[in-house]
Amino acid sequence: MGGTVVAMTTASASTAVASSAVSAGSSSSAWMMINQYQLLLTIPILETGLPKELLLFMEEFKLFTFSFPFLKGWSFGKVDKAVEDLNFEQPVKGIKTIGYESGSILVNEYNFSKVILTLVIANILFIILYFSLLKNYTRPWIKRTTLYFKNFFMLTVYIRVVIEAFYYILVCSLSEIVENVGNIQKPLSYTAAFFATIVTLLLPLAFIYHFCKYKNTENFGEEGKFNEIYDGFKKNTLSRLYFFIFSCRRVSSALIVVLLRTGPLALRLILFDLVQLASLGYVIKIRPFNNHLENFLEILNETIFFIFCIIVSILYKEKYWNSGITKSVLTMIMLNGLIIGAIMLVVSIRDIIIWFRKITCPKININFKRTTQIEVKPKENNPTNFKNSQEEEKTVEKFLNKVSDSLTMKKFSIKENEKSKNLISNELLAEEFKIKEGIEITPIFDTSSTILKPKHKPSSNNSFKNK
Repeated sequence: MGGTVVAMTTASASTAVASSAVSAGSSSSAWMMINQYQLLLTIPILETGLPKELLLFMEEFKLFTFSFPFLKGWSFGKVDKAVEDLNFEQPVKGIKTIGYESGSILVNEYNFSKVILTLVIANILFIILYFSLLKNYTRPWIKRTTLYFKNFFMLTVYIRVVIEAFYYILVCSLSEIVENVGNIQKPLSYTAAFFATIVTLLLPLAFIYHFCKYKNTENFGEEGKFNEIYDGFKKNTLSRLYFFIFSCRRVSSALIVVLLRTGPLALRLILFDLVQLASLGYVIKIRPFNNHLENFLEILNETIFFIFCIIVSILYKEKYWNSGITKSVLTMIMLNGLIIGAIMLVVSIRDIIIWFRKITCPKININFKRTTQIEVKPKENNPTNFKNSQEEEKTVEKFLNKVSDSLTMKKFSIKENEKSKNLISNELLAEEFKIKEGIEITPIFDTSSTILKPKHKPSSNNSFKNK
């Protein structure tokens, strides 16, 4: 059963990475199940009483620890002998159960260093290929493809490998430091473990430092070498801090399972469950992904894992388990992996098909706007054309003269209308004044004004006599 889940998860993750590569989308959902299986493998390190069937089922997920045990056959002669000299027995039973049989961090991560070396070689080859194709070929799709792989290998792939591998590097290195205090068996390995622990503990600080430094810059999280950290998430602060919270969760889980290994089991289980509950609350509250489906799958994934942690905490001894509970837990984990893996696989294939259709059948943009073009033909220099041009100029001048005459006539008529209006208004005012004061009004049209004359010119004598 475990092999089927591993195969489905590997296929869905690979297809999701491929779809994100061709469609320039986010690859964060591709690692969703892998990250969860890494935490699932932490349960044996808690050293609770788990049934053998469940432990055998979990051993199938060793691939997701990024220790790459299948690379043991890739030998380097003298280097392999030097690494073997650093080997000593793993004292922690739970870490040995998940595939880390040596107590030395250098031995446990030796195959991981082979992968890093392979990536560096591939990076150099793609850079050479990019510049050679850039000179010799000018087709757009060749440039686009080579540019993608160049940018991918410049920094993105290293960031993703470090994010996925740092958890178990921290667990193994911290375990070697704690278990060998006062009795250092291999000083070189112990020094490497100390160095690896410091680097992995600083990883959350690196995430928060980069966010605080560049959050106010233009196109933050959309372009640049570190866009893998922010790609596929919402643009609010808590969503873009997903990988900071992700790394803090793993650091705290590693500290709990390693530093409290010899402490009370109840304290270890309660703290571990609280960390998982906080992560579940963050995913439900914030829903950091842009895609609703990815948020749903992440919530489902976190919920199933938290339920499993609660079951393990309640049934902390092997005698409390029975065949019915074991089968139910195995079915829950298996269905969770198969359902999420199948959905991711279908969505990724759909994205690849859509991308392929866009390339093979590009859209045709049709504009229905009317456009008028005026063609001006140059005139030939001959006498007939010269006479025609003179006649055209004369007709145009005549037409303009007519237009100007008509405009002046209209202006004159407007002025005359205004004058007549003024006269009428003046006459009306004069009549009113005449009625009130008894004064004779004589309109004079030559000056366009009215002269007011008294009806009887009173003299001073007549007025005195009357009195």
